[in-house]
Amino acid sequence: MINHSTKYVQWATDPSVSNYDDSSRLVIDVAREAEAFIVVDPRLSNLGRTAKYWLNLRPGTDNAMALGWCHIILKHDLVDWQFVKRWSNASFIVVPDMDPSGYTEAVQNTKSPYEYRTRLLTEADIDPSMVDWEIEGEGNPKRYLVYDQINRRWTYWQADPEDAHWEGETWTKQTSGFTQDVSRLRDDESKVAGWIADLSEFDPRIDPALTGEFEVRLKDGSTHIGRPAWDLWAEYLQQFTPERVSEITGVDAQLIEDAVVEWATRDDPRIPNGGINYGLGVEHAGNSTQNCRAIMAACAMVGAIDTPGGQRGATNGWTEQSGPCAMLPSMAAFAFMPTPDLSLKMAGNEKMPLLYWYGVWCDANAAMECAHKEPDAPYEIHGGMIGSGDHMNMGNATYNWEALNMLDFLFEANLWHSPTSGAADILLPVCHWTEINAYRIAQGASGGFGLCVKAVDPPGECKSDPLYFMELSKYFGVPAFDGDDPWLENKPDADLEIENLTIQCCVQGCAPYNNWNELEAAFQEHGWWNMKREIPEDWGTYRRYEVGQAYRLAPHQQPAQLNINKPGFPTPTMKHEFWCTSIESFFPEGADGPELAPGFTSEALPYYAEPAHGPVVDAETYKEYPITCITGRRIPVYFHSEHRQLPWCRELWPVPRMEINPDTAAELGLEQGDWAWIESPWGKVRQTVDLYYGIKPNMINAEHQWWYPELAQADKGYELSCINCITDRKTQDKYNGSSNVRTYPVKVYKATPENSPFGNPIPCGNDGTEIIHDSSDPRLKLWEIGAAGIHPDHFE
Repeated sequence: MINHSTKYVQWATDPSVSNYDDSSRLVIDVAREAEAFIVVDPRLSNLGRTAKYWLNLRPGTDNAMALGWCHIILKHDLVDWQFVKRWSNASFIVVPDMDPSGYTEAVQNTKSPYEYRTRLLTEADIDPSMVDWEIEGEGNPKRYLVYDQINRRWTYWQADPEDAHWEGETWTKQTSGFTQDVSRLRDDESKVAGWIADLSEFDPRIDPALTGEFEVRLKDGSTHIGRPAWDLWAEYLQQFTPERVSEITGVDAQLIEDAVVEWATRDDPRIPNGGINYGLGVEHAGNSTQNCRAIMAACAMVGAIDTPGGQRGATNGWTEQSGPCAMLPSMAAFAFMPTPDLSLKMAGNEKMPLLYWYGVWCDANAAMECAHKEPDAPYEIHGGMIGSGDHMNMGNATYNWEALNMLDFLFEANLWHSPTSGAADILLPVCHWTEINAYRIAQGASGGFGLCVKAVDPPGECKSDPLYFMELSKYFGVPAFDGDDPWLENKPDADLEIENLTIQCCVQGCAPYNNWNELEAAFQEHGWWNMKREIPEDWGTYRRYEVGQAYRLAPHQQPAQLNINKPGFPTPTMKHEFWCTSIESFFPEGADGPELAPGFTSEALPYYAEPAHGPVVDAETYKEYPITCITGRRIPVYFHSEHRQLPWCRELWPVPRMEINPDTAAELGLEQGDWAWIESPWGKVRQTVDLYYGIKPNMINAEHQWWYPELAQADKGYELSCINCITDRKTQDKYNGSSNVRTYPVKVYKATPENSPFGNPIPCGNDGTEIIHDSSDPRLKLWEIGAAGIHPDHFE
């Protein structure tokens, strides 16, 4: 996207109003200059109104749409065959009636054991007489067999990071390539031309078969029929014609086909036009993993993996990636990463394989169940720390609030009060960004790297979040720093913040400076750096799998490394996996997947399943609750739970707004500005009516994470309007646990004195006090701690 792709696809997101760094300005430029701007979104977004193609699909059907894109790419022969054959596992042979086999290997983060078991044929499965090379011992389970159509023989790809190669090849870095055309970019710091590696050829020359049936003979002497994974994939895609996808999604079939063909037809034969910029919307209907896999499959089919504008991932730079990891005190080999034994206890790991495989965080719902002391929880949680209004943005907020209040001890470290302050025993003030030193890598792919330089000293006892972690770490026996002095006890006068940043940036990081003070001085003179210019061998290079720079083991946020020298990707097969071996290993029977061969079901390929609470699967519930609810849109005034405590923000946007199509509103007797109840089988809240033709009839778009700091009560009235109070906490993605917080059934009706507490359609606190619901409310002018009628610091 940074290169102003000629065909720009924005799917279930609108960074122009939702992201930080330079993303907002960037996507506006890209969309404005694109020859074809394509939006996939059930709601017409702010930027989406300028799109050439708006595919306004039924909520939760993103997977069907993406599979339809894959079908059209294949139908029009727009596949990047060289990438698919050489850099994906599409040619690997699937033997449906073979028992899964494999090996045990440590996962990347925690080094916990993971048993890889797959029906992809390897050297370890076969009768040695089947191939014309000598097999050592029991055979190598990391040698994946493919059939070479040129030489009419079996050959293999060896997915061993220490010696990865195609049979007969000695891998070397690709040196052939070309300089990126940046003529479309603004003439500023972002205008840095990268180097694009050419796709390499097989040497010696082979042609891995992607279709056909092949007889294979296993060690036990039995014979079976194997087929390339691509053959099964192509056959499965046949059913996702534009017409069928139209029936599922509600989008015109010709519109879908026209959009895909324009996106996938290359302007420059050497590179695809760009990838797909997709956002959180595809992850919130309880089917996030397969949704994302299907979208990525479409990108892989056209070769848009680590290409200009195509699926590069977050910027790699001088330090670990800003974000969750930046909260840790130094990298210290991922200092707070749980040990293998401890990682097995992370809540949710026993039922969600990708959480265990990644090993960084637990499942939020599972953690709340432990805190709630559920009888089937693996253990009980009795204490913890929280840092924001997190209980309102995952699972069911009402259940989460109950769980927090069941803890024996809870402390909060936060910049300002949020509802979670009312559940905490101790409040710890944290620093504002003007009061700390920090670094920042662009969250997206822009390549920016800069610093936050302390402008003023923090007041009182305020500390940055990492310092609290450092001080606590000693009590848990977790080192805050590497070496013999893990808590800097031998440096009592050391500035822990500066010590930490020096290690992160200049020791474990690769910034070309001796310490933080030198780096800060350079930043004050230079300003933000572009990592394409600073690290041309890594972030300045495209198709890094060709030069050995894409095999970047987790944690993926670590600093750029220039000596990886391993071809391919950090997957078990070291290829882009159309056939996902980690999912197959945990679900070998693939019971929820499609039947790919007689009697053989699998979840290893991206597949479509209707959302659990959509109108197809949950049709009976929709008889009483006939409207589909989505949520999560960003608004310029607030960011998630932030800023409701600021009077000038509440003056601009006093109350939550529920977007609803005017035709549906008229049927329900609702008018602009009315307070309305939004009720599901799991709860009900109130928001105001906002008439909007940008969504289809029988659908609403509610705002999330609302609370009212003016109320003199511990929970700050979150239960009055927080839309996550009405979600089904038990419906989650089976692979990673993502919650079902969009696409579920509700009914909407006008709030009246007769159906509202205190006889007031306007939400009120526990004592009957109305929330601030109008910009002229005089309480907005009195907003300070202790002012009459205002209680932002009252949590009784």
